[in-house]
Amino acid sequence: MGDAGSTVLGFLFAAAPLLAAVEGQLAFDRLLIAAALALWPFLVDGTFTIFRRLGRGENILQAHRSHLYQRLVIAGQTHRRVTLVYGALAAVGVAFGTLVVRGVPGAVPLAIGGVGLCFLGLWRWVCRVEERVVVVGRPPG
Repeated sequence: MGDAGSTVLGFLFAAAPLLAAVEGQLAFDRLLIAAALALWPFLVDGTFTIFRRLGRGENILQAHRSHLYQRLVIAGQTHRRVTLVYGALAAVGVAFGTLVVRGVPGAVPLAIGGVGLCFLGLWRWVCRVEERVVVVGRPPG
């Protein structure tokens, strides 16, 4: 997908909670949280990468290949596997978002904790995959 396709999708994801709030009379804050939860793997990966690059003194406006999904592919994981993992993480976010929209008590703290644990698992996987490449000297098969 190029810039044009991702721009359209980004707009649709941004507009969906607004439209749902107007049409369905649902609470906008819940819908916004649910939308963020559905997109959390991409939002967190981007935010994490920016802060990591800032911490290393890198220019965040220059092109790079240091997002977690890029690092996984560089270390030998297939695009398919990485895409499936990110899709599964997004599905977890959708499940938490459903609880939030339905107004389940404690859903927001549960979602934050669940997403946090999922991110730690993703980070650990990236580190292990990269470590294997360094130790073995070649990408895993």
